[in-house]
Amino acid sequence: MALILRNGGSQSPDRWLRDPRNNQEKEFSEINPEKRALRAEKMFRMNQKELMRYYDMNLAQTKFLSGLGIMMILFGILIVVASLYMYMSLDTDKILLFVGSFSGIIVDFIGAIFIKMYTKNIEAAVKFHAKFAESNNLLLANSIANKIEDERLREDTLSEISKRIISVEKDMKD
Repeated sequence: MALILRNGGSQSPDRWLRDPRNNQEKEFSEINPEKRALRAEKMFRMNQKELMRYYDMNLAQTKFLSGLGIMMILFGILIVVASLYMYMSLDTDKILLFVGSFSGIIVDFIGAIFIKMYTKNIEAAVKFHAKFAESNNLLLANSIANKIEDERLREDTLSEISKRIISVEKDMKD
C-alpha cells in the first residue's frame, strides 16, 4: 500500500520497484544499520547518481533556453528586416513598417527574456552545485570515517567532521 501511495497511485507497485532510484532506496533501507561503512558508501553512491541526474536535467534545460532565446532574437531581426524590405520594395504604407518593426522589437524582447532566464539558470546551477558538492564531500567523509575499524577513533573522527560542518555553516552566515 505504501508503494502505491508514494507514486501517486498511477503506477503498479512492480513498476515503482523497477525504477532504479526506488530500487536504490529500497536496497539502502534493507542494509543492516550495524554495517555503517556499507550504508555510508551506499548513501555516497546514491548522492553521486542524484548529482549526475541533476546535471543532465539542468544541461537539457539550459540548452533549450539558450537555443530558444537565440532563435527568438533572430526571428525578431528577421521580422524587422522583412517589414523594412516590404516597405521599400512594395511602396506600402508606413503602417506596415511601424507594425513590422514594433513586432520585431517585441519578439526580440521575448528572446532577451529567454536569454536572461538562461543566465539566471546558470547562476542558480553554480550556487546549487556548490551546495551539492559540499554535501557530496560530507558524505564521502562520512563514508571514509565509517570504514575505520577502531570504534573510538571512528567516533572521534565523526565528531570532528560534525564540528567542522557547524563551523563552516557559522562562517557562511557571517
